[in-house]
Amino acid sequence: MKKYSWFLFVLLLAVACQTNSNKPAAGKVQSELITYAQNFKVLDKGDYRELQILDPEKGRTEQVYALVKRGSKAQTPAGMIRVEVPVRSVIALSGTHVGMLDKIGCAAKISGISSHLYLHNPTVKRNWEAGKVREFEDFAQLNPERILQTPARMIIFSGFGQSPPNEDKLRKLDIQCIPNYDWRETHPLGKAEWIKFFGYLMGQEKQAQAYFEKVAQNYLDLKKQTFHTYGKQLKPGVFSGSLVGDTWYMPAGESYGAILFRDAQCNYTAAREKGTGSVAYPLEKVLTTNQHTAYWFNPGFPSRKAMLTANAKYKFFNAFKSGKCYCYSHDMNYFWENSASEPDEVLADLIQILHGATPQRKLHFYRQIQP
Repeated sequence: MKKYSWFLFVLLLAVACQTNSNKPAAGKVQSELITYAQNFKVLDKGDYRELQILDPEKGRTEQVYALVKRGSKAQTPAGMIRVEVPVRSVIALSGTHVGMLDKIGCAAKISGISSHLYLHNPTVKRNWEAGKVREFEDFAQLNPERILQTPARMIIFSGFGQSPPNEDKLRKLDIQCIPNYDWRETHPLGKAEWIKFFGYLMGQEKQAQAYFEKVAQNYLDLKKQTFHTYGKQLKPGVFSGSLVGDTWYMPAGESYGAILFRDAQCNYTAAREKGTGSVAYPLEKVLTTNQHTAYWFNPGFPSRKAMLTANAKYKFFNAFKSGKCYCYSHDMNYFWENSASEPDEVLADLIQILHGATPQRKLHFYRQIQP
């Protein structure tokens, strides 16, 4: 009997410890497992969540927000900007913001955008046509009076190293401005993980977490399978970009685009170029290096006729002659809204184009550029 009592005590203790281990102890700081993203962190502080936005250039904290459940009387430290969540309405000044908010069921909460010309999302389009969504094209002159005509009390902007010039005035009006650096992430899953940023703000943490886990698993499975199937074969050659003025810009070897090409198992011409941004080349160098390269991605034109109109020398590339030019230019708005949160679909498109892995699959973002 004593042995049974001792066993029961140990069993109950183990169950209690296991149950309690899932809950943060009072005052304990826990990371919210931001795995890939480098430019934001979320910490669980018990009564509130601490959202840290990091400066992509310096890697240090740029701003800290205390996310408190709406109506809560929880105390937050001085120096933190207090934000009540879930946010009821938001001004989203980037297409990727629209796409991510839509993925967690919050497209209807968008009451401001940069321009309707860059919209694809049907819900936001309808609301704009109905006068429920306003345009704020000039970020440098965000008008507080116009913002107050919307239900939004939060502006999410792309954080190009500067805050809105009226930020102090906006804050006095209880309008928060939060930078979003998803565009500075270099890993495709790092960019996609910013959906959690929106999840925490909009009260959709579980939805955002579940969505990201699914995308990440799809991406990693595709990467692994493609490596095992094609990693030891002769890889197709790829170059990217086009001329802007007299300069050809191509993603550097440590950039978002280059990582996608690497994971698709191709021989990307700029893979050894250092940097996470773009590499600038003269046309002559690109032509010399890539005249016989098999595939040309992202020239940014709707047709090969338009490409020749822009520069007749494009005809000297074999990829142009053979028609192996691919882009998302047939529906750029859809691409810019959704590709950041669907890197698995971008990768699947590249694999399909380069290797013909699943002939029955239709391309999701990309199309072959027609004559």
